[in-house]
Formats: sequence, structure tokens, C-alpha cells
Amino acid sequence: MVDDADSMISGRMTNHTTAPQSPAKGAGMNDKDLFRKLSVALTGVSDLDAKIAREYEARISEAFPKESKDLMDAFAKVAGSPDLNAAVLKLLNDRPAVVPMVRQIVQLWYTSQFTRADGSTDGPQTEAQYKSGLLWRVIGAVAPGYSDRGYGYWKDQPKALA
Repeated sequence: MVDDADSMISGRMTNHTTAPQSPAKGAGMNDKDLFRKLSVALTGVSDLDAKIAREYEARISEAFPKESKDLMDAFAKVAGSPDLNAAVLKLLNDRPAVVPMVRQIVQLWYTSQFTRADGSTDGPQTEAQYKSGLLWRVIGAVAPGYSDRGYGYWKDQPKALA
């Protein structure tokens, strides 16, 4: 069994403070909210898009039906925990069979694509998914081939780095 989330999901679950405090167990949450809330804990990013979360949940559920059901059933029981990161870490340590899929959830949020169990790649399904990959936010760039800025924007240093 893995000792910590760093080994399981590239360290994104520990030592971050962006995940909001959990509401009381089951308080106003539906199944779609649960996937987004789990994704916040896994990625360390609190402002994940709700529409993209629904789309990503559908993609993961289709690719990993048993594992995603097992994970979401277990997560529903701990979603209201006061220390959500610790609860998710315990959940993953107790269910090592879902960890490979959890890695794919993190990969999906950061790159808009993931690898299915058969080894095939499931790429971005929409322009919105492609341009919303968290990777672009992390590196301070826009998705290659997409820009809402005018021609030649790349010649100037980004304002955040200037």
C-alpha cells in the first residue's frame, strides 16, 4: 500500500490550501457536485468549472465504470469531512484499485486528456475542454493553437512575468 498521496497522485493533494472547507455531510450536494468537489481535493484548484466537471465526470465514468462508481460511492461518505484532504488520502489508501483512475482524473484536469484502461488516449472533446486545461494556467500560457489575443501577442513577455 502507498504511504501518502504524493506517491499516488503526484503530490497535488498535500500541502495546498486552495480547497474550500467542506459543508456538512450531504449539504446541498448532488452527484455532479461530488465529482467537482473530489476534483478540487485532487488538483488543489478550488475554482474548477462546473460544466467542465460534468463533462469530465461523464468521460471518466464511461472509461472506468466500476472504478468511478466505487470511488464516488466512497467519496460521498467522506465529502463532508472537516479535513477533506486527509479523508481523500485515507479513501485512496484503503482502495488502491481506484488509484490508477484517480491519476487519470488529475491528468484530465491538467491536460484535458487521459489514458483509458486499454492504453488508448481520450483527447479533449470540445474547444472549451482543450483551452481550460489547468496546465496552461500553471505555466502562464494559452493552449497552443488557441488565443483570444491578437496576432503577434507571443513577442511580448506576459504581464505576470514582466
